Amino acid sequence: MSYFCPNDETKLEPVTKHGGRTFICPKCKGEMINIAVLKRKPELRGSANAIWDEMKLHMNENGNECPQCEGRMARVQAPGTTQLVDVCKPCQSIWLDRGQFELLPRNILAPTEDTEAAEEEFCPESLAALSLLQVEPKEEKPELMGDMACPRPRGWKLIPALLLLPVKDDDAEFIDRPYVTWLIAALCTFLFVFFFRDRYPITNEWGFLIDDPFRKGGLTLLTSFFVHNNIFPFIFNIYFLLVFGGNVEEYLGTVPYIILLLLSHLTGLLIHATLSAVHTIPAAGLGAGVAAIIVYYVALHPQSHLRVILFYFIPIRFKAYWFLIAWAVFQLSFALSQMGGATGIVNAQVNVGGALIGFLWALRNRKVQLRKE
Repeated sequence: MSYFCPNDETKLEPVTKHGGRTFICPKCKGEMINIAVLKRKPELRGSANAIWDEMKLHMNENGNECPQCEGRMARVQAPGTTQLVDVCKPCQSIWLDRGQFELLPRNILAPTEDTEAAEEEFCPESLAALSLLQVEPKEEKPELMGDMACPRPRGWKLIPALLLLPVKDDDAEFIDRPYVTWLIAALCTFLFVFFFRDRYPITNEWGFLIDDPFRKGGLTLLTSFFVHNNIFPFIFNIYFLLVFGGNVEEYLGTVPYIILLLLSHLTGLLIHATLSAVHTIPAAGLGAGVAAIIVYYVALHPQSHLRVILFYFIPIRFKAYWFLIAWAVFQLSFALSQMGGATGIVNAQVNVGGALIGFLWALRNRKVQLRKE
């Protein structure tokens, strides 16, 4: 029997890979694997069980069409990552896009609850394959803080975590390199460092002014995106751009990603011009674009984990949506105070405008996906 790729309808080619029968699309390099094949590899058994339990928990069936049974697959988040995979319950098949197999977490503890129930739902062929694969997971020490307990971030992630800047649990490499994100970060960093001593005159010259919004032929509507005059907003913007921007760029694609950043920046300037009580301080920086990225990322991966280190020695882990809630409360309170004439190093009104575009863009994509289904 022939199977066809759910992405481009190319005929799948059967190969022996990953220790079992795998069907690969020669065009997009996606692959269909039976969950029994994943369980055959001890280091992936925990990931396979977690994916299966996640599918049973949500049962949303909003994924692609299953190449094997042509039913609608459930789209679930792979454990500990931002990766979304499609799972078919009737035939126990998993569809992985190009590169996703390598990103599946290795050597994690399999869920202990409902594992037996999940295996009861397998077909006889899968159970026969799994009967030889009973591998006992390694024992782990009990965690003192429950779900929030986690290891300390290592490497470069330790520094931002100590500064209470969230770092991602997912260390997966990008399948498509986020060149736009890297280019924007490099350009803003170059301008800030090269003109550091003259950053205030530069911002006054090339930032956005409410009383003269179209000066320099309207060029400041664009140049205000790249210039910064305060070091802390600059650091925060560049950090969050690099941490979350790559995932959003990879998901949207280059052109939609650029449009998202441009639209969010212009909307932020419009809200700033409408609500701000201070007209003499120029608006500048990546704030609106970064706000759109943060909101869109959390809408895309609300259950992904972030980590920080409290009091310099207590690492904690939390869901991404909690970070968004805390960030939104800070920005909204700051924006309201600025409506009354308060000033500060953060132009929260611009950021709120960018966040609004990120939310609307994510909502639009969700509605388009539902219509396709």
